[in-house]
Amino acid sequence: MFEKVKKETAADKVAKQLRSLIERGELKPGDKIPSERELCEIMSLSRISVRAGIKGLVANGLLDVRTGEGTYVKAITSEDLIDPLTALLMDDYSLRELLEFRWVIEVQLAGFAAKRASDQDIQDIEESLRKMEEDAKEEKDYHENDMSFHNAIARASGNTLLTAMMNQAGELIRAAIKQTAQLPGAYQRVYKIHADIFENIRLTDVQGAQEAMSAHLREVERSLLEAQKLKKDN
Repeated sequence: MFEKVKKETAADKVAKQLRSLIERGELKPGDKIPSERELCEIMSLSRISVRAGIKGLVANGLLDVRTGEGTYVKAITSEDLIDPLTALLMDDYSLRELLEFRWVIEVQLAGFAAKRASDQDIQDIEESLRKMEEDAKEEKDYHENDMSFHNAIARASGNTLLTAMMNQAGELIRAAIKQTAQLPGAYQRVYKIHADIFENIRLTDVQGAQEAMSAHLREVERSLLEAQKLKKDN
């Protein structure tokens, strides 16, 4: 029933602090981080711990060690920050929490969009869907257009607070989409269910839009659990 709680090492704490500074923009691409000796003094840690923490961030592509010059922050995009989030999603509790968030927020957003969407909102949602169809035909990575589709629905809801909450969870949702995109038949299956959501919104069918989004989230849950099982088996 119970599992051991992983103890956070000193090296983990170093990496966590540096990553946080990078994510918040306090350490920008091209910035030189303090030397190992300076970090040892600042954090009151051994050089071994500091070096191990830096090594982990170098392996993740966030830092670049230049011989004779020092260690610098690399130019990164949101893609570079997805791996830790993906790892977070592989934890059963985190997966449950993300799915519950989407159930609470996105089903209501779909209903609001069906009730309130303007002609421009409908065009924006349809454009994202069209791009997803192209991705499905060519079996290209569709996660960006998938995310654009959901963001367009959020904007169409007319609720800026719910839209802001969706934006805050964007990277976690993106990571989940990337996990399920690798499953057989994912491209066609994802397009079909998104087309159903769009059609109900276009027809101003509030209940239909909510039911279609609920069906989508049930499929997301099934796919994430399948992806999780495949990763564990491999």
